[in-house]
Order: sequence, then C-alpha cells, then structure tokens
Amino acid sequence: MVKHRAYFGQSGTGKSTLAAYHAAEAGANVLFFNTQDEEGILPGFARAGRGDLVELLSAGRVDYVPAAEDDHARMELDVIVREMFRRRDRVNILIVDEAQEFAPEGGAPGPLERVARRGRRHQVELWVVSQHPADLSKSVLRQMSAVYLFELPYSDRYLKMQHIPSGDLHELLRRGGDYSYAVWDGLELDGPHRLDL
Repeated sequence: MVKHRAYFGQSGTGKSTLAAYHAAEAGANVLFFNTQDEEGILPGFARAGRGDLVELLSAGRVDYVPAAEDDHARMELDVIVREMFRRRDRVNILIVDEAQEFAPEGGAPGPLERVARRGRRHQVELWVVSQHPADLSKSVLRQMSAVYLFELPYSDRYLKMQHIPSGDLHELLRRGGDYSYAVWDGLELDGPHRLDL
C-alpha cells in the first residue's frame, strides 16, 4: 500500500538517515531529490547529477542532486513526477529534501502537491524531509500517513495544525536522547524511538 511520509527535525538529528533506512527496506524504485548534496547517507544508492532523468528512474535507487538554481530544480522535479506517474509497474518513492522549497505554504500548487493528492493512484509515494514544517504546504501535510518528528524547535502553529500534543512530543524526545524521534499517525504519538547510527 502506498503511504506518504514526512521526516521533520533540525540539522544533524537523523531525519535524512532514517528516510534512507526506510527507503533501503522498501521494495521500490527510490529517487532521493538531494537538494543539500549530502554525501554518504544513502548506502547502495547510485549517485547522479543532472542528466537523463527518465533513465535515472529505472536505476532502482538513485541519490539525485538537482540544479543549484531553484527554478531549474523545480523543472527537474516536475519532469521526475510526470515520469513517475507514467510508470505504474511498481511502487516509486520520491524523497524530497528541503521540501518546503518546492511546496511552500501559500505558494502555487506544484509537483509535490500533485503527488500528495494523486500519487497513490499512480503508485508513487511522497516522503518529504524538512527543517521547516510550518513553511510546508498544508495540502501536502494533510496527505501524510506518518510523520517522523525529531528534535526541532517546532512552531506552535505547525503542532496545532496537526493536532500534535506538544508537551507529549517534547517529553518523548527528551526521554529518548540524541537521535530519538516520535511517530505521529494523525491520532497517536508513538515513541520515543531511537536511530542507531
């Protein structure tokens, strides 16, 4: 079953690493849209830069570094989403780092909103990674089946919007220590869990 996910936390908490672990366990084609050009967090992923995006989607697991210019990166992301929608033979997972840059709250709908709303029908899972969940499009956030919450000075606006009990979240993360996280499924907060590095 196709399920969208979100990984939120400040830099260095393990959010991208946990997404990579989950992707390695998935029996799907995975494309990590690596806007931060982080190296070494995706073992077993073929590292790729700009090139033939369509061919990259057949490579299995790809760590893709988009163009540095935002407009070019948005165009690349749009091509990737269109091609993933066209391929329905197996589940495709699109992981987008710094997702708020491509689906900002109040911005014009783009490829991430399209995947969030219609991806399940096309066998495409969207996993967003961000340090700024309050800046991410509400239409994307509403479609997440699971939210992995690491240490982050979460804004009250985001926690209220998602109905996440902030006191419980902060207590779970405090008890868990470094690299701990909680999972919000829309109803319950589960944790603490710990990322073993």
